[in-house]
Amino acid sequence: LGEVSKAIAYSDAAMAEPGYAQSAAAQDQKALFLADQWNLQDAIGHWSAALEGGHAVDMGEGVDDDARFFRAVAKALAGRRLEAEADLAALPAERQYMVDSWRYVDAHFQKQQGVVRAEPWHCLFSGTYYNLQTALAAARPDGLVC
Repeated sequence: LGEVSKAIAYSDAAMAEPGYAQSAAAQDQKALFLADQWNLQDAIGHWSAALEGGHAVDMGEGVDDDARFFRAVAKALAGRRLEAEADLAALPAERQYMVDSWRYVDAHFQKQQGVVRAEPWHCLFSGTYYNLQTALAAARPDGLVC
């Protein structure tokens, strides 16, 4: 857990196997690892390959929506807001809660900080390990997370 560089190396090794390089699931996973390291442009490329390469069926139900959402977030953070809006608009109505949540976080954080930088945005792509690490760091001595 938390060793993103190793995860990228494992993804690269797996994608070198015949038939796996075009896997949308592999492209999606590598994109998350790259975005976690704030390599947004490469992450966007992998999400695009997953979504537009005609292999999205192997991602599972709803995963393509997640990939489109995270690609939109990465595009927005990379300054490609018009493209991000197009991705967000393409999400189905049942995923609107994701769009609403992103817009709330984006609007409020931007007003407070004024500059987009990796911290704390990379946690959007980090998953369970980072979230647990953050929660444990915020815990009081009695274990309560405030």
